[in-house]
Amino acid sequence: EELKKGTEAGQRWCLRAKMDHASDNGCLRDPTIFRCRNESHPRTGTKYKAYPTYDFACPIVDSVEGVTHALRTTEYHDRDEQYFWFIKQLDLRAVHVWEYSRLAMVHTV
Repeated sequence: EELKKGTEAGQRWCLRAKMDHASDNGCLRDPTIFRCRNESHPRTGTKYKAYPTYDFACPIVDSVEGVTHALRTTEYHDRDEQYFWFIKQLDLRAVHVWEYSRLAMVHTV
């Protein structure tokens, strides 16, 4: 509740997912999924105080919006397990992740 209200106490904490503390992949241990920002948002103003992190929001948005193939650079490779864990736990449609290190597109606008 403190996080949602954006109180001083709420700003000191974040919401984390309990995944696998024994994992060799640090992204699976206890990632932050929501954090508090008590600042005005460009679109919603001061209506919300808690916001999802990129790692939590992306698999949800990709699945719900009908993305079939997500293009991600190899720097996100360690986070792929986390991406698919969220999709599985939330019972969402799977998205194919296509990784690349460098993408040269020609004849495009």
